[in-house]
Amino acid sequence: MRLLSAARQWSLADGLPESQLAAIRFEIDRLLSETGRPSAAVSADRRRRLAQRLAAMVIFCRVGRFTTGPQPPPGGLDVASLPSVPEPDEPGRPVTPAEYEEVLGTALFDAAGDATVSFRHQQYAEFLAAEYVARRRIIRPQLPALLGMNDEGLIPGPLTGAAAWLAALSPELVDGDLLAVNAEALAVSAVELPVRLRAHVVGGILGKAAAKDIDIPYGQDMTALAHPGLAAQLAARLDGGQAEAEELWWIARLAHAGQCRALAARLLREAVVPQHLSWVRCAVVIAVAALGDDAQVLRLRELAGLGAPEDPRDEVLAVVIDWMYPRLLDTTALLAMVRPSRSTSLGPYWVLLRKLSARIPEGDLPEALSWAAARVEDGEGAYDDLLPRLVTRGWQHWESPDVREPLALLVAGLASGASWPRRPGQGGTPWDGADSGSRRDLAVRIARHLPPESSYLLMHLRLLLPGDLG
Repeated sequence: MRLLSAARQWSLADGLPESQLAAIRFEIDRLLSETGRPSAAVSADRRRRLAQRLAAMVIFCRVGRFTTGPQPPPGGLDVASLPSVPEPDEPGRPVTPAEYEEVLGTALFDAAGDATVSFRHQQYAEFLAAEYVARRRIIRPQLPALLGMNDEGLIPGPLTGAAAWLAALSPELVDGDLLAVNAEALAVSAVELPVRLRAHVVGGILGKAAAKDIDIPYGQDMTALAHPGLAAQLAARLDGGQAEAEELWWIARLAHAGQCRALAARLLREAVVPQHLSWVRCAVVIAVAALGDDAQVLRLRELAGLGAPEDPRDEVLAVVIDWMYPRLLDTTALLAMVRPSRSTSLGPYWVLLRKLSARIPEGDLPEALSWAAARVEDGEGAYDDLLPRLVTRGWQHWESPDVREPLALLVAGLASGASWPRRPGQGGTPWDGADSGSRRDLAVRIARHLPPESSYLLMHLRLLLPGDLG
């Protein structure tokens, strides 16, 4: 969503936004300018102030939708009942229902059913609500009541987004304790806090991780937590003794996000510790591969041979191959690493196998096809659909003489092998629509590897069509 917003600003304003705050302000102003009316009665700046007021109702008063009808649904408000009290910066000018209606009619809002509208995205409401509070010059003692903090200073989940934006807009309002207690939620919000606040959030995260009191947000972008002292902060944790699994995972992810190259050697030592769980080791391996030099990354190669207890779902193998090939591995070394999957569930190794054929250089295709032909007997579930994808890739380079024989051997094995029930001809073939000469050439080559009684498979694979037999 934020990338699309930045791209629109680049296109419309001829330049990228200078910050996350600038990007969301630009996007909201753009949406508020799309009124759908021939002429707007409400000025742009007042329209924005009223949008902030509506956002504050949504976030702090738990209002979900707005309507012009006389009977709002549960959790909704009708426009006529909205407060008309003037805004402080426009005293003596009450807000009218018509003005609310114009703001609710902009592209910032979407239809929500039952003749109601709601904010197009929760993030817009959270940001505008935070802007509204910041504009009202709230003071720190008022913050706990506004954000509904409990006695421990924890902010309820629905308000953490607005709290994060408020910290970004008015950093003087928040203190280290608030940031540390709510560190996990602030991190997941992905709001770019001022640099001077980020160390408090990272410290809170690592403290919770050490106490095993934190979730693992796989796929979460951590770059918003990077700050100049991050490497030293993480190094102190690594040097303080053996980290808990959750803490080490967070350290690795934060180091990667903050490009802390000075930590590559420390993380490499952790990557080869035998007792680490695979999901933790994966995060460490990725960090080392992203931050380390070639010599350090090459040390990761030994992790490709972990046994089933250390790598039960081939996750570590997947990240080692993904980050090392073709940067530091040639195709011969790659094929020596690829093994039948240890798990039947979808995971990183399955994802890798599905895209691996496209990464093999054209000159190495004969070697890869020969390797695949020798692996047919491992069974259909061993490599997901890597072998059929290699058939497609090989056919794309049929003009290469070195490809033809290993491709024919692989297709013959897939078509006739009892352990591989899914044959290349099922649901279409790579050579559908190709000229009969090329198909016939492949058929002749395949026939050399088939027993006479299996020649019907050439028809099954649609290599020989009825029109070709004449």
